[in-house]
Amino acid sequence: MQPGAELERLAGTAPGPRTLFALAAMDMSALSAHDRVRWLELWQAHRGWFDAHAQAGIVAVGGAATGRGRLDTARELASRLTRTLAALESGQLTYWHAKAMSDAVASLKDSAALAVRYRRTPGQHCRCPRERS
Repeated sequence: MQPGAELERLAGTAPGPRTLFALAAMDMSALSAHDRVRWLELWQAHRGWFDAHAQAGIVAVGGAATGRGRLDTARELASRLTRTLAALESGQLTYWHAKAMSDAVASLKDSAALAVRYRRTPGQHCRCPRERS
């Protein structure tokens, strides 16, 4: 299969270990400039997937090996921002977008935090789903 066709096939699958390994195995020198950009987009989606799965571990560690900020972010994502966590896991957001959302609601009461909508940033190609109410 041609690298470009393989990238499009991978783009249609959810982030996960198989897709990640397929991306890691690709020869970057064999990709066109367009395909290299597509590869990077898919790689970034997997960073979100990876970061989403790390949040449970960060909460379990309780901050012993992590900075307070990462623990606070993980707690927000695991409790009040579950749809933001789902968007991170699906590769629609980066960890830094999810952290910004967490920081934005940290001082809010639950009712106000759940009313906040994630706004698109320049260059971002997705919307974060509305948080549960």
